Amino acid sequence: MGLPESFCMLLLPFASEFTQPSYYLFQNLVRGWLLCPGRRSITNCIRTAQVIGDGHFSNYHRFFSQHVWSLDTLGFVLLGLFLRFLPPGARLQWIVDDTLNRKTGKSIIHAGMHRDPLLSTEKKDRFSFGLVFVIVCLAVFLPWEPKRVYACPLFFRLYRTKKTSQSQGVAHRKKGELATDIFTKIDAWLLAHHPQRAWEVMGDSEYVQRHFAVSLTRRLAQQRDELFHLPQPEEGDLAGEEVFFFGRLPLDAALYQILSAEEKKRRPGQMGAPRKKGLRLPNPQQVADDPQI
Repeated sequence: MGLPESFCMLLLPFASEFTQPSYYLFQNLVRGWLLCPGRRSITNCIRTAQVIGDGHFSNYHRFFSQHVWSLDTLGFVLLGLFLRFLPPGARLQWIVDDTLNRKTGKSIIHAGMHRDPLLSTEKKDRFSFGLVFVIVCLAVFLPWEPKRVYACPLFFRLYRTKKTSQSQGVAHRKKGELATDIFTKIDAWLLAHHPQRAWEVMGDSEYVQRHFAVSLTRRLAQQRDELFHLPQPEEGDLAGEEVFFFGRLPLDAALYQILSAEEKKRRPGQMGAPRKKGLRLPNPQQVADDPQI
């Protein structure tokens, strides 16, 4: 059971990231995953691809457990395929969120107790045992469905709880720090291949916060300074006009005007430190109540 030749051509850019035997396994796994009618386990995928007996079945399991290829590199190859079909000036829209994959059993490595958003309510939080991944997706708009958005996951990081990190002797990293690591690599790749591409980040309250925005923009500014020797922005400034943040804010969020670089400078004879914030803006609740704002 094969795939159309036109689809096989889409897999060719991935060939350079594998050895020849691994690329053969990759093709069979993709074919089985697409055509598998039931649960997409590795065994079901190789059974659907009708490759049982073509080499030992454990080769397909070792393709994941003993891999030497990079998931991030495969994500960038897939991103390059998406960019072929996007207009040259279109802004990339990234969606960041974390998802819980419920797992049971003592042999599940890196698993822990996490808040379950599907079982929790406003009054009571419920927890489930499993794995949590921070996932960054590319929002794709199809021309025949302009009102519908498809979130295509390209990059992810495994999140570990503080207890799990301590037991394994590794430093605990927050979800925002993992997302910052992903976007830093995305920015470096875009600067190298598509330097004129602007992009924006959308997320929930876990990621749309000052700490995440400042830490990410500072990392991007440092990276761009190393590549292009650009001036470092002031504390709280964005790394450039190519990055935008979107997300939900509390109704009583304190918002201020952004000061220009000239306004932040200390004036001759000025008493005290220079201003870091502009004039106070109406909060989201006031904007919702007054349509004239």
